[in-house]
Amino acid sequence: MTEDDRMKVIGVTGGMGAGKSEVLRIMEQDFGARVILADEVGRRLMEPGGATYEKILSEFGREFAGADGKIDRQKLAREIFGDEEKRRKINSIVHPLVRQEIEEEIAEARAEKLLNNRGVPSCIAVESALLAEGGLEGCCDTLWYIYASPETRIRRVMENRGYTRTKAEQVINSQMEEEEYRRICSVMIDNSGALSDTRSQVSCEMRKILDNSGRMNL
Repeated sequence: MTEDDRMKVIGVTGGMGAGKSEVLRIMEQDFGARVILADEVGRRLMEPGGATYEKILSEFGREFAGADGKIDRQKLAREIFGDEEKRRKINSIVHPLVRQEIEEEIAEARAEKLLNNRGVPSCIAVESALLAEGGLEGCCDTLWYIYASPETRIRRVMENRGYTRTKAEQVINSQMEEEEYRRICSVMIDNSGALSDTRSQVSCEMRKILDNSGRMNL
């Protein structure tokens, strides 16, 4: 199998409230993409017996394990929020192991020769808000930045997570700057407007990728 014959891996990134999940649904439903969520992988590895479980508790303390033995992710998030040194520590534990797990999932998906609903090889979408920081850009053939206007993101976070406006702004402002997303990504999907507009943009980019690899004739 040549490099061009392999299923392409698309890294999907963007800040909270940008609508990455909606884009992933379009990729999955319309194009048969295999979706890998970095946050879900990280959550799985933090379960008792997971690769990061003991490492995190050894570093931060057993008090971060709840009565059920599971790591209290909300308590841990509060502990590291705004503390750059602690954030670096948790990332140094979690990111390498998440990347390793995702690389294995990509290899498995390629070995399965996943087919989309048109009977041709599909692609793999890896979603992470911290794609570059987590070292995942090296797993991907191309990177997509899912953009939404600041006000749209704030509104979505307030509606979907029940945050106050102040908290939504605080969390969004703590994330990577838009200029950095634009710098590392070759494609931008503007998800500020109607779903039909987003679907049109995603479809256009997916056709480019699959046509260029000789896998789609739409």
